[in-house]
Amino acid sequence: MNLAGVPTSNGYWGFRRSTGGLDMIPSRDASVVARLQEAGAIIMGKTNLPDFARSGTVSDSSAVNRTYNSYGLNLVPGGSSGGTATAVSSSFAVLGLGTETGSSIQSPSASQSLVGIKPSIGLVPIDGIAPLVAQRDVAGPMAKTVEDAAATLDVLAGPTIQDVRTYNGLASIPEEGYVASLDSGGLQGKRLGVYDGVWDNPLSPEIDAAYNGILDIVMELGAELVTNVFNDSGWTEIYEDSPPLYTGYTETLYHDLNLYFQDLGDTSDFNSVEEWEEKTNRTMGEDAAVSPFSVTAEGTGGDPLTDPAYWEYAGWRSRVHKKYIEIMKEEQLDGLLYPFSAIPWPTFGSGLGVGAISVPQINHIGLPGITLPAGYLDGGQPFAIQLLFSGYHRCSIQEGESNF
Repeated sequence: MNLAGVPTSNGYWGFRRSTGGLDMIPSRDASVVARLQEAGAIIMGKTNLPDFARSGTVSDSSAVNRTYNSYGLNLVPGGSSGGTATAVSSSFAVLGLGTETGSSIQSPSASQSLVGIKPSIGLVPIDGIAPLVAQRDVAGPMAKTVEDAAATLDVLAGPTIQDVRTYNGLASIPEEGYVASLDSGGLQGKRLGVYDGVWDNPLSPEIDAAYNGILDIVMELGAELVTNVFNDSGWTEIYEDSPPLYTGYTETLYHDLNLYFQDLGDTSDFNSVEEWEEKTNRTMGEDAAVSPFSVTAEGTGGDPLTDPAYWEYAGWRSRVHKKYIEIMKEEQLDGLLYPFSAIPWPTFGSGLGVGAISVPQINHIGLPGITLPAGYLDGGQPFAIQLLFSGYHRCSIQEGESNF
């Protein structure tokens, strides 16, 4: 995220002179940073992330090296906002901001017992934030308590001409604010769908036991649990009929990065992918610490909105979203209550991912979700749950979380 006059590395060595690259120094703050400062927040610093935010498991970078998990140096910290999670969990800061294209707020929050809010696309502006997939990117708070996260969302949410998508969510922001909407009895009478393996991620015995313990608590708090929400609904057939392009994380990166670079202004050493590659005589991304690639070779090159293949992807997104809303209405659901991960938190060197259950589904169609700490497993690893909703959800997204 851009902090005017301070280098933004995006986790990549090539965007820092101190590591042999070129300094990427923005001339203005990202809107979310400016809003925090206007609200009186003291910006303590910037945190580490994997190169180009391209991991949901680790936050190793070629710019700074490894990020560790505050709950155990052998545990992966989650990504890509793992640096923020470790800073907040270790009490270096009261709260932090993360960004997400595919689990980057959820995963690190789950890994380090934090409350993480992944907002609907367009609720919070993303201008001045290095993109991964601009059409899916979001930014949101990560904090130790629900109230801190809600207070931060009160500051962040709202429209700006710098990100025109934010006008879509304006009518859904509660007039009284998110903190004022918190209700300790918010789960009473709510209908919540529970996880039953429909998204092909069976729960390990340890996660299953912890999850069932949470479900017992939720029922005691007055919620009604609904099973078999997606089974035999037609969801799987529609979701798995995905197009070959634009479902990944690099197709639009060349285009999106160039727009971001152009906005940096005269304070930056470069303002395009081509200028960086010409000045360094390197291929951008080829020597990343995590998942090396080529920004130019793997991107579409041009504006995705002019590519028929992108509109094929957009049509699929629309069909998936329509089916999701249809199911939620038919089942009269206020939300879904899922474990974040199907397995205990993995360790460095295990070769395992985090086992996230709902990441691609909710990110492709822009749904909001809240990751909540829900205790610890026998080995001491944090256990986290998720409350998932429909787009721009404005009631239960506050009511449900306050019980935790």
